[in-house]
Amino acid sequence: NEEVDEGEDVTLIDANTQTTTGFFKQYNHQVDQSFVTKWEPSKLTFKIQNPILGTIQSSNETVFKPYSLFPTIEPHLKTLPVEYLQETLVPNTKDTNGVPEITKSFLDILENYNDILLCNQTYETTNCLRKAAMIHSLSHALTRQSHLRSSKETNPDSPNMKLQGFSKPSVLILCPFRHNVVQYLNILMNLTKKTSHIRKFELEFAPEGDSMELKTKPIDHQYLFQGNVDDCFRLGISVQQNSIKLFEDFYNSDIIIASPLGLRLVVGSAISKKGQFDFLSSIEVVIIDQAHVLYMQNFDHVVNTLKMMNKIPKHPRNTDFSRLRPYFLENWSRFYRQTVILSEFINPEIQSLFNHYCY
Repeated sequence: NEEVDEGEDVTLIDANTQTTTGFFKQYNHQVDQSFVTKWEPSKLTFKIQNPILGTIQSSNETVFKPYSLFPTIEPHLKTLPVEYLQETLVPNTKDTNGVPEITKSFLDILENYNDILLCNQTYETTNCLRKAAMIHSLSHALTRQSHLRSSKETNPDSPNMKLQGFSKPSVLILCPFRHNVVQYLNILMNLTKKTSHIRKFELEFAPEGDSMELKTKPIDHQYLFQGNVDDCFRLGISVQQNSIKLFEDFYNSDIIIASPLGLRLVVGSAISKKGQFDFLSSIEVVIIDQAHVLYMQNFDHVVNTLKMMNKIPKHPRNTDFSRLRPYFLENWSRFYRQTVILSEFINPEIQSLFNHYCY
């Protein structure tokens, strides 16, 4: 059963309120049986040449209809800390010059909740893209918590309040190296006031000394291999409106950041009976960062992770089935998942991943 920490106040969203935000459009629309039956891997994707982000692919043409997030702040983003809204996202609601254009443009697209393949990621744009991805991930997790709590408090006995998933984790970020997690966490810590277990994190994800040889390499090579380049890791993060807790058990986490290899050691494979993958049963947002690097590691681990995701759990943990969204019981939750792939280039394997696992 998904529980929201009672120790902190969370801005509530009226569960009955009709809104045009991407979050509510995504999870209130209905997928019918005919769509599921006829669905097959797409060979035709929508493409556009964005003046800021470059070539973008989507399985849905509505990705190119922005919600005009700036300067108007979407209601669910108001669940984030006031300081964050004022200083980080929109320094002045009438002037967004303080936010990089890449971050603004990418966040605007993410808020549509469509599947995305961005194939022009470079070392110069990666930090801006990660900032948008983390803003979107945190916004999603907090909105989800608020929606769950408001449904319990405003109309707890209503049979229509079926808002839960099988498990708590709703966001998964796949990235190649440990130093990528440090970059993501730095962004996340700037959006919250308190971080638990930071000392343990510093010990386990501490940067390694860069070799003299690395400094002779091209700048993009240096950026890719700086710091800790271990490729086996996983980190569960529980988030609240003003704090985050690191090293949470996966079943108590809202956001999971991991390498494909790190997850493979936990979930096993599709033919394995020993793996634990129930915590991936309710993932709603997947960010696959630097897919071109993951391809050069072992791309089979990425494919395996997506295969094991959004399945009906073998052993549900205190799941309140009376509160489950209907599509979870139908085993259709993958059709409500947003998958975002960031890559420097496209090859047949990355394109196939997008075609087969984006719905």
